[in-house]
Amino acid sequence: MLGWAVAYVALALVATAVVLSRREATIVRGDWVFLLTALYVLAAAVVTAARGGRFSLGELVASVLVLLAGWLVQSRWWVIGAPAPAVTGAVEECASRLCAPATSTPGTCTVSVPGGAIRLRITAVTASSTMLVFEMSTRHRKVELFRRLLAKQYRAVMPTIKLGSSA
Repeated sequence: MLGWAVAYVALALVATAVVLSRREATIVRGDWVFLLTALYVLAAAVVTAARGGRFSLGELVASVLVLLAGWLVQSRWWVIGAPAPAVTGAVEECASRLCAPATSTPGTCTVSVPGGAIRLRITAVTASSTMLVFEMSTRHRKVELFRRLLAKQYRAVMPTIKLGSSA
């Protein structure tokens, strides 16, 4: 399992280098980080078990800790390359496109949707990076539309794969 951990760290370092080398703002979604981490841990466990390998208590504890850390960042998005005021503006713009009233105060933005609201804590991490924390009170379709629209305002870490002809 140590080899899997080394490969995971190497992939994370490559992704970090790619994100930091970009000129445009890039979004790192915590829900995707958790999903990819969980799939990676699952693949490592399946391959190790299929090869007849055994898991030590330390490996199991480390796997659980990594999954727990991934689960804790699910509701967080990092926008690297955009200051907090610009991200707040993008949040308000996306809300207005969905005809959802938005109320901003320093550090938060609340977007009203049918049956509840999306509360976003917007925190400057550095001068040019921002963290968004989603606190949702409802599971309305407009919430997913809002999240998708907001994510499209920034470049994703992974390139978009398009199948078929571009013509």
